[in-house]
Amino acid sequence: MRKALELSIISVPCLVIVSANSFEVEPPAEPVTLAEVEAAAEPQSGQSIAANFYEFVTPEQMVALWDQCRAYLESGEPGAAWLANEFQTPEISSLSHVGRAWGTTWAKAGWYPDDASGFATTVDAGVVRTETGDVVIAVMTTSPVDFPATAGVILPLLELHANLG
Repeated sequence: MRKALELSIISVPCLVIVSANSFEVEPPAEPVTLAEVEAAAEPQSGQSIAANFYEFVTPEQMVALWDQCRAYLESGEPGAAWLANEFQTPEISSLSHVGRAWGTTWAKAGWYPDDASGFATTVDAGVVRTETGDVVIAVMTTSPVDFPATAGVILPLLELHANLG
């Protein structure tokens, strides 16, 4: 077991998708393939998402899910504006807090405390809508309720996006 930080950056026109993951695991035998990431981005029903064990979602899959959310939130479909407003004002999210300096944010954070279960985690993910394009970010850590840690990853990623734009 080792602690590591994994970053993936995928650029497409007008969109930079960034995922970050801090984890403590054995290295995978094979890297995740682009086909697996694309498959994770396919629309799924609530039932299939539950069957895919949400608690085992990778940062790449979380980015793919948020990219789908981004498309819906800007779609103008019924309920999209209400949901976008909810994601603009989360109770807690370092992505929302840090990202506001660059533009509008849609974010949702989650965490699990450090207890006997061994599932300690802090996850912060969402979209930052900047002048140079949207940025979809997912940060997953093995630190319990540690938003300074996620902010410490998000800030340089947004600075990188600004410099690339």
